[in-house]
Amino acid sequence: MKKSIIFVTLIAALAMTGCKNNSVPAAKVETTTIEAATVTEAETTKADTAEAEKKTELKTIGKEKKGEKVFKVNLTNGTGKEIEEFSVKAGADAEFSENMLEKGDMFKADEERILYFDSEGISENEEGGSADAPLISTEYTIKLKFRSGETAELHQFPFGDIEAGEIKFEKDIAYIIYKSKSTGEAVTTKEAEEKINAPEDTTAAAATEAATEAQTQEFVPDATQAAETPVQQPVYTEPYVQEPVYTDPPATQPYVAPTEAPAPVTQAPTEDAGIDPDNGCGAGFLFN
Repeated sequence: MKKSIIFVTLIAALAMTGCKNNSVPAAKVETTTIEAATVTEAETTKADTAEAEKKTELKTIGKEKKGEKVFKVNLTNGTGKEIEEFSVKAGADAEFSENMLEKGDMFKADEERILYFDSEGISENEEGGSADAPLISTEYTIKLKFRSGETAELHQFPFGDIEAGEIKFEKDIAYIIYKSKSTGEAVTTKEAEEKINAPEDTTAAAATEAATEAQTQEFVPDATQAAETPVQQPVYTEPYVQEPVYTDPPATQPYVAPTEAPAPVTQAPTEDAGIDPDNGCGAGFLFN
């Protein structure tokens, strides 16, 4: 139809040019341009309709719901494996939900589906939760079970920050690639999942376990010996240690300088010493 219109317009334009040697009338050019634009718009509308029909035909994970606390995410299975079980749990929950896929319904490789997750009833102490807004939690975990029997987990699934994403699976680790609603940037959780799934240092763990076992190990006697004679459990007593006794040093006497001995006192004889008045010798001495 488009080619026929353009062809007729060109013939008319050439005829007029040959007769009057003038340029193509503007009305004809406008008609061609409008016609072409109309065809392009029709093709675009058809493409949009096909895309809408494709989205309508997408299968779901979980039952379709509407509400402020219902998360809706378009997920593509880019793991290269068929997924037979898909379950979710919140951070504080001890167990995962029931399988959100119908029995026998496989989430095939490269298939796109719509995930519906209702956060109603989950504790609002999760990050971003309120009575009037959906929960935006980094503590949601999705568990996948493949048809091959392998299992994997998507930790800290960003409900509230993701509209569409793709699930990947490499070296027994599952992760997602998506466009962040808050930043508009492409995000991958591969590095975070690798850290979460990294094995512990077996050498350090073994050494710690051995030390703990050595400290807690109890003596267990042989069964035969235990039946014959009782085994006296060793009793640990601390050795006696004589505590040192501290004594003060003897007090020192103050130094006293020696004094000179007093000179002996001699009494001078008196004049009548040795004279007895009653003795005649004395009288004779006087008279001689």
